[in-house]
Amino acid sequence: MKFKEIEFTDSTAKRIYKDYISRIKNTTKILDSDNREEILMEANSHIFESFQNDKSEPNDV
Repeated sequence: MKFKEIEFTDSTAKRIYKDYISRIKNTTKILDSDNREEILMEANSHIFESFQNDKSEPNDV
């Protein structure tokens, strides 16, 4: 499976999310690509799941 960014409609949420993902990518750049991808997908999954109860933001992963 490949990492896919979550789509946000709110511009502030989108900016915060993209900044967070960018920081993860920067921090994990020393790792091999498989580990980087796994960490990104895991973080993305936690973010996406947190909105499943809220239903106020992400539409797609």
